[in-house]
Amino acid sequence: MKVLNKEEIFKLLKQHKEKIKKNYVIKIGIFGSVLRGDNTNES
Repeated sequence: MKVLNKEEIFKLLKQHKEKIKKNYVIKIGIFGSVLRGDNTNES
């Protein structure tokens, strides 16, 4: 599986914004190694 960086994650979230809203998601957080930019397959 490809490791996504935070910019790629934000892009995916924006692309699926309406689907996310329809599922009553109020808040999504990015944290830890992804936020710092040092995430790996092990993260």
